[in-house]
Amino acid sequence: MKPEFDIEVRSATYDDLPEVVRVNIAAWRDAYIGQVPQDYLDNLDFSQKLKEWQDRFVDNADGEQHLDLAFLKNELIGFIAYGRGRDEGAEGCAEIYAAYLLKDYWGMRVGYTLFQTARKNMIKSGYAEAYLWVLMENYRAISAYQKWGGIPDPLSVKEIVIYDRQIQEIAVKFPQL
Repeated sequence: MKPEFDIEVRSATYDDLPEVVRVNIAAWRDAYIGQVPQDYLDNLDFSQKLKEWQDRFVDNADGEQHLDLAFLKNELIGFIAYGRGRDEGAEGCAEIYAAYLLKDYWGMRVGYTLFQTARKNMIKSGYAEAYLWVLMENYRAISAYQKWGGIPDPLSVKEIVIYDRQIQEIAVKFPQL
């Protein structure tokens, strides 16, 4: 399954991070309307997010975390971040930390293309399975992950707090990469 247009997928460099943040903030503002407090979305700070991404990038000395980017005509339209699972009991599993696209490219197989690139890299790194966390009310994303072969696990639910609002996340597992 290929996207409906030619995209270039490549690993991120440090210099790509401002564009990653631009896509990250735009995707959050579009994807999470009604799911997280609007004040939070309205106040996403570019400088703060850029520092977070830069710190992650620099702290990745062991090379265990990966960030792949999707470009269309030299414009960043999406990304996927993944690596070693961070949760207790996730030893030997890969985790997809983030997968975001600009809204104009939802449903056009760009996310699937990014997932396939990540999948190949996870297998090369010795992982046989992976998982991710998604907001429980993010039905569009859950549906996409199911099309990619993911299985929502109703027994793996956790709560996060954003602006004093408790929000549930559910794990989506990819038992066979």
